[in-house]
Amino acid sequence: MYQPLLELPSGAAAAFVAGDRLLGEAAGSLYGSGHRASFEAQGGAVYPVWKLANRNVLGRGARRASSSSSPSPLSSSWWRRQRAFEAARWLLRPVAAAVPLLRLVFPFAVPVSAGCAPRPLRPAECPEGVTAMAFHPDRMALAAAVDEGAGCSRVVVYDVAEGKETCVLTHAFQRNVHCVAWKPRSRDVLAVGCDGGALVWSLSFGAAPAATVYGGGSSGSNGAAETEDRMAHCLFYRCTPHVPTTCLGFSCRDGRYLACGSTEHIALHFHDVRLPPSSSLLRSSVSVEGATEDVLFADDDTFAVKLVCGTSAVVLIAFPSCVEAVVPTAAPVLAMAKARALGPNHFFLHCAQVEGVAVAHVNPFVGVQVLALVSTGVAGGVGGGVRRMACSGRRLYVALETGHLLVCHYGRRGGVCALLPVGVAELEAARLAVFDGFPRGSLLAAVEASDQSVVFVPSYHA
Repeated sequence: MYQPLLELPSGAAAAFVAGDRLLGEAAGSLYGSGHRASFEAQGGAVYPVWKLANRNVLGRGARRASSSSSPSPLSSSWWRRQRAFEAARWLLRPVAAAVPLLRLVFPFAVPVSAGCAPRPLRPAECPEGVTAMAFHPDRMALAAAVDEGAGCSRVVVYDVAEGKETCVLTHAFQRNVHCVAWKPRSRDVLAVGCDGGALVWSLSFGAAPAATVYGGGSSGSNGAAETEDRMAHCLFYRCTPHVPTTCLGFSCRDGRYLACGSTEHIALHFHDVRLPPSSSLLRSSVSVEGATEDVLFADDDTFAVKLVCGTSAVVLIAFPSCVEAVVPTAAPVLAMAKARALGPNHFFLHCAQVEGVAVAHVNPFVGVQVLALVSTGVAGGVGGGVRRMACSGRRLYVALETGHLLVCHYGRRGGVCALLPVGVAELEAARLAVFDGFPRGSLLAAVEASDQSVVFVPSYHA
């Protein structure tokens, strides 16, 4: 199912940035720090590196050594229960694979993710790590979750335009954070996946959470309250107890519905965030195929797509009726990104053990129809497996296991999907996020695996 490039002119050579820090893309070429003057002459903006991981803390290895030297009876009992639980899960996995209905009794007996393992961090070099990040859909605000060790996490909101951190969010429930998501059509509502559910933060300082999260409450006293209260507020939406929420997805039209899933449990919860948390649960969808790798809504909110963890299948859920249809795929799908320039319900698919990115049309009527496969060797013949993927309205970014970043332009030409490689740069990215709020440009945020710093790479479409 490989489709050759449709726009690549004869004799064209893709740019390759090696040894320098990647600054961005302008005039169809990638620029490194060694050509900063040329990049700025093309009108490119150079963003400073954001170093949010704190190095001046006790490393993970030292924490484990200090904690194991004098373990408390409570911690020893917890570790024994945890080892027994993991042993039971390991024994039940092959049985549940042969008899999937067994997962209705043991919902934790799910396949492991087929994604490549993240690069291990050296505790002495980087005691903290970035576990998730997401751009606001309309503002250049980036939210990033930082693992502080021992299950504790903090979420930092960074204003890219101003180059400063606007707030740091901490909470007793905010543990083992693996995902964050901004609510569409909202200025300052942020969802954070944590143990047992999701925290929905309201960053309107001084306003009640009901006034911004689910539209209740009165906003007449916000001005007076703002002078007295400078704290952010949050609401906790419960899912499966003691199970970390590893993926979040808001509905696209107004952000009314919030889907919460986990790679460790078969349940997928849908909440109506316009209602109080006590009555917000719309439906808990249970799929015997496996746990949830990721979940996202279609642009018109007519259906949601659940990527089954470790299984060659996706589940299409009609919304809000929640009627499910299981669609088999050639390989486990690890991530999906909307390819809006190709048309409605077109997606890029990141599949396990595939050296390329698939282009597919997805809807409940045709299922998953693969249109093309973009090889990772289209620019400079670099190739390699896909580690991360992100896309904007005009650009596709692919982080490779070889420590390179592939940048491609995509769109439609004459009714046919077209793709043109822009270039390849040496960048070992652990996580990617894209800001697509400008019609003539995109902004990529990439977490460097070596030191967990965040670099910003602008792309100017014109």
